[in-house]
Amino acid sequence: MKLTPPGSLLAALLLLPALAHAASASAERDYGMPLTDRYSQTELLKNYALAHCIGRITTDPHLQAEAGHAMWAFLDYGNQGLEAYARLRRETARALSVQASGSIPGDFTVNQCIDYYHSKALARLVHRLVYPPRRLRR
Repeated sequence: MKLTPPGSLLAALLLLPALAHAASASAERDYGMPLTDRYSQTELLKNYALAHCIGRITTDPHLQAEAGHAMWAFLDYGNQGLEAYARLRRETARALSVQASGSIPGDFTVNQCIDYYHSKALARLVHRLVYPPRRLRR
């Protein structure tokens, strides 16, 4: 049985890294205005993966819908093809498929999303999606 914190608490816990980045991203922005149009392609893809992760771990329909809205916004501002987002979804699902544990009883899916957001694996994948290797012409 999965224990899930209330939707608003879960959202706050999962979005802390992105919110902390957003707070430092631009001192000139007006509060309430999204930063989506100011994110780099790397940030957009990482945020997409985090939103997908949130949507997968929650059972709250409202939070699932909000995660979906965020994913669409990040996709809309991104320059990558749809296959890049499909790869991110597959890799996020793979990251969540590993059973997590901790020093206290719990599900640890929130921790998995945060760890995945900061992982070298996601950073490498996003780098390959933003800067694909150039093919040599013969």
